[in-house]
Amino acid sequence: MQKVNLFLSIDSREKNNPIQMALHQVMTHLGCDAMEQVVQGDMEADIVVTNDTATALRLVKETEKTAIVIMYLYPKEREEAKAVAERFPGRMSTVGICDPNDDMSLVPFLLRLAAQKAKEKEVKV
Repeated sequence: MQKVNLFLSIDSREKNNPIQMALHQVMTHLGCDAMEQVVQGDMEADIVVTNDTATALRLVKETEKTAIVIMYLYPKEREEAKAVAERFPGRMSTVGICDPNDDMSLVPFLLRLAAQKAKEKEVKV
């Protein structure tokens, strides 16, 4: 199975963001490679996770194939995230960290997306 490249861009007031650190650990454990930048040379991240809609909008313009996931913690952030993601079907998704109104929470969503991206990479090889 091909490795999936992941870039995390989680805005926080905390110097060491616990959500970003936890996501990094989960995705690394699953075999994803963490990237320091969304684009490194001629390679772009397969998946970007952000909690900021402005960052998501910037990244969709900077990349061609990257799947951008806008995660949110609070229900009040949900509507803005969904409104932005709906403008880019197939490229952007939204998911709550643990929103009971979503079909699944963040980690299961990322597991499914990473598996999908890995299969896409295998087909191209």
